[in-house]
Amino acid sequence: MQNEVQNSKVSIQKYIDSMKKKEISFHDNILEKITEISERIPKCSKNIRQLHHKIDHIDEDNDKFSEIYQQYIYCIDHLVRSICFLTDSPMDSCPDVQRLIDSPKFLEKFIVECEEKLISYDKETRLKLTKSTDSLSRLLKVKNSEINIPLATVLSNLGAVSLDVVEGMELQHKEIVRSLEE
Repeated sequence: MQNEVQNSKVSIQKYIDSMKKKEISFHDNILEKITEISERIPKCSKNIRQLHHKIDHIDEDNDKFSEIYQQYIYCIDHLVRSICFLTDSPMDSCPDVQRLIDSPKFLEKFIVECEEKLISYDKETRLKLTKSTDSLSRLLKVKNSEINIPLATVLSNLGAVSLDVVEGMELQHKEIVRSLEE
């Protein structure tokens, strides 16, 4: 029995020694990890400061882009209103600027419609000019003076040329629209 007690004491002592070694090893590992962590903390702090700095710059850039975007919207709004004015469209029928920005198809449709209106107005104006020059030409021919006849011919030619130019512009416009649609 004494032998068993002695064996138990030795066994317990070995176990205690083993536990002490593990405790020392554990403490050494903990100290190692604490040292490693304490070395990483300044690096992490530096990275965090850099991230904050970058975020501040991103916020500043975002503010600048937002301001520029608002200026573009303001300019586009005035441009759309000017186009509506030139085409004699009512101001309340002006399209929403945001919709023009968000939908390229809608913008394209708006521009094509405005171009067609302007070409139509231009053609009407040139037809009026042609009729006026023809009327003036006829009036000058009726007066039948030596100066009036060449002047009447020039006026007739001017009216015909202006109509040819308008027709050429219309053909070019149709070709451009067709090529854009393709």
